[in-house]
Amino acid sequence: MVIFLFTFAYADMIIDPIPHEKRSLTPKEIVGKKLFFDPNLSVTKKISCASCHDLKRGGTLNQEKAVGALGKKTEYNVPSIYNLKYQFAYSWQKKIYSLREMIKIVLYDEKKMGNTPQSLQTYIEQNGWVKTALRTHFKKADVDALVEALRSYILTLTTPNSKFDLYLEGKIKLTPKEEEGYRLFKRFGCIACYNGKAVGGHIYYRYGYFSKQKDKIFVKCPSLRNVALTYPYFHHGKIKRLKDAVIWMAKVQLGRDITPKEAEKIVAFLKTLTGRFDD
Repeated sequence: MVIFLFTFAYADMIIDPIPHEKRSLTPKEIVGKKLFFDPNLSVTKKISCASCHDLKRGGTLNQEKAVGALGKKTEYNVPSIYNLKYQFAYSWQKKIYSLREMIKIVLYDEKKMGNTPQSLQTYIEQNGWVKTALRTHFKKADVDALVEALRSYILTLTTPNSKFDLYLEGKIKLTPKEEEGYRLFKRFGCIACYNGKAVGGHIYYRYGYFSKQKDKIFVKCPSLRNVALTYPYFHHGKIKRLKDAVIWMAKVQLGRDITPKEAEKIVAFLKTLTGRFDD
């Protein structure tokens, strides 16, 4: 009865297509792009933002954990950098709703870029192009301007024109298997958390609600856009196959034991969420 009411309550939740905005980068966004790919931005001058958020791998790393500039492993699996424009939650566990704040955390975290405010300001002062570009386009050459430049570029990283977007726009049809997977996705209640343009990425939920774990932490509900490319899955990065992730999520989050065939149909639907990558 509880599951039925839960499913019924969220039956009207929807997924929206990502708008396709074909345009060139602005000067501010170009500065942010150069910073995103610059390994000198880390304290050891060895890794860039793109080292972990590989734009050719769905904006992630396809590894359980990343290794930061100081040789320390990250606490969590690397999330995708794509489609943050349509998300409101930015950290796996800390409840962070500001992209500017999240960028600063990454820049200063000893398990990631390893900087200090002083080392970042030194980076700006010692790299002539950075100092000039920030002053020209952001009116000042400091850490806040650098963060704003990165943010401006990151917000351009969207993946429109997925098969599902085209379906929502009435341009194509899904296969029967994909359509049935979408129906199950809604009927089982997945869409309660995974909805909107990003298909998730806007709330924190109690992970493993129906599991036997004693300590059930709150984690970000990640975007399912391009999920077929962004393995391994979950904040811990322990599950490598999408089908296994679907079965596990149904069990521990929804209290359902779904069949392998049902999982395969949902996976077929999830694969339609892979969009077009311009970078």
